[in-house]
Amino acid sequence: MIAIVELTKTMSIAAEIFQNDPDATAFLQMDGARTTYRDARRIVCSIALEARLHESGADDRIALLTPRGKDGVLAFLAVSTFAICCPLDPRLLDEELSAAISDLGIALIVDLTGEERISRIALAHGLDVRSVSVSDLKIRSEHELQLGNDLQHGDIALLLQTSGTTSKPKHVALTHANVLAAAASIGKSYEIGSSDICINPMPHHHVHGLISAGISSLLAGAAQFCAPSFTPAAFDEAFDRLRPTWFTGSPAFHLGLLDFYKTLERAPPQGSLRFMRSSSAPFPASAIGDYESLFGVPLLENYGMTETASTVCSNLLPTHLRKAGSVGVPIGAEVRIVDDAGEDVLAGTEGAILLRGASVITGYASGENGPEFFAQGWLRTGDVGHVDHDGFLFILGRTKELIKRGGHSVYPLEIDSSLLSHPDVAEAISFSIPHPTLGEELVAAIVVRAGSDLSGDDVRQFLKNRISTYKIPAAVLRVAAIPKSATGKTARRSMRDAFASELSTKGALAETETELVLLRIWREIVGSSTLGVTDNLFVHGADPIRAQRACLAIAEKLKCSLIAKDIIRNPTVRQQASILTRNHDIVVAVDT
Repeated sequence: MIAIVELTKTMSIAAEIFQNDPDATAFLQMDGARTTYRDARRIVCSIALEARLHESGADDRIALLTPRGKDGVLAFLAVSTFAICCPLDPRLLDEELSAAISDLGIALIVDLTGEERISRIALAHGLDVRSVSVSDLKIRSEHELQLGNDLQHGDIALLLQTSGTTSKPKHVALTHANVLAAAASIGKSYEIGSSDICINPMPHHHVHGLISAGISSLLAGAAQFCAPSFTPAAFDEAFDRLRPTWFTGSPAFHLGLLDFYKTLERAPPQGSLRFMRSSSAPFPASAIGDYESLFGVPLLENYGMTETASTVCSNLLPTHLRKAGSVGVPIGAEVRIVDDAGEDVLAGTEGAILLRGASVITGYASGENGPEFFAQGWLRTGDVGHVDHDGFLFILGRTKELIKRGGHSVYPLEIDSSLLSHPDVAEAISFSIPHPTLGEELVAAIVVRAGSDLSGDDVRQFLKNRISTYKIPAAVLRVAAIPKSATGKTARRSMRDAFASELSTKGALAETETELVLLRIWREIVGSSTLGVTDNLFVHGADPIRAQRACLAIAEKLKCSLIAKDIIRNPTVRQQASILTRNHDIVVAVDT
């Protein structure tokens, strides 16, 4: 199903939005205050006049820094009407912010944060800063300024950086047409209308908060509450007061709510909500049932990218079929699955995912437009998946995230899903580390649910009958948190550094003669003098062939047997010594 929405051909995003009923509510506040579409238009005009945006050219790139809340959406409408809006995360460090300004070729900075450092950074780049305080703004008449009625849909509204799987950011230039097409498809597919209220907890420097929730609600003439910050308690208060009909967030956001209400041993108020939307990362399959039962409505998982101006596939409302593990059906784009030769594959066959549609870019503004990025007008997403006979898309992982573990190919997203199927696993991410013989070794990190004593070894045992042996991580780290971006996404390539300490050798000394003999055997086999009795041998150089070699050495030195399968299942010297001591009477003279 592809949602087709007719839009005016010669208007900006703001001009399209402000065709709505001027007396309808656009934004709600916790204190009961409401901002109508007429009010919103006046604020947008006032921001534009205060920042003198009408003096800018359509091709000027203007950096926008705003705190969370409705002002971020309104400031975007003001900037994008006159120039190219480049929203930046105000939480960036000075060096990161400076690098983004240089990389994007910024001509002017519009700042709504009031932070002194912004002026200092701008001065270093020779840029002007136009500071705007919306609370102190002199509200002007909406008739003082035309909001882009003469713009073309092909004009660029939004420029974002996306790093993908490389270190150099690519520039995604989204036109007014791209943004409007994406927002309209979301509104049509979710049947959003003037009676709807959305809680939007996401920041506005990414497409999730800005387009999927913000612009889609405004284009549909609906109301929204843009949360200035997120805590489960604040959400609960907003939910109780505002009685939303839908809300959206990352899986981390949703899982935080699930744990919050479980701790309170009560559910949120029932009756107003129609659906919930989850985006930015896969939602744990094991938690979907509990979460839907908690709120009493369906959770709609979806698929989109910065390059597609947000959602292009989604599970739909209950009158339509939904499938567990799928990101749904196309709602605003065409989807192709192709093989290595670029040929379409049969339904159910794994291949590369290509996209094309009104919201999808046809080239990167930074110049990466070769055949590795685009194929005859189709965007190469870098994702791997398949479409079933009913048209549902299933994502397996990223092409460039493919882990080559010896002779096996492993897609981390599949491993993540398997880890998350355990009821006590709240968050999970798998990733690779360098390995001397396999090339890469597969490891994972998990965050467990409150009160659980689940261990990494428990999880590996859980996976044994669910996925192939070569897909089971050599080590599963139990950690307090998995690092995420502001939108709840995890950068898989950064996990090695994030958990370097947990993965390093600890060098624990042997406490028994058996441990000492085993430690000497393994230190010689893997070539590590720092290896300790509690270190995971397979993280530090062991493999199935080396395990066989260790079996022979153990038989020679300790006069008893240990099979390779036991070594793989018990990957530390201490665990292996325990098995040997339990199963054999070991007498060995050890020179300490």
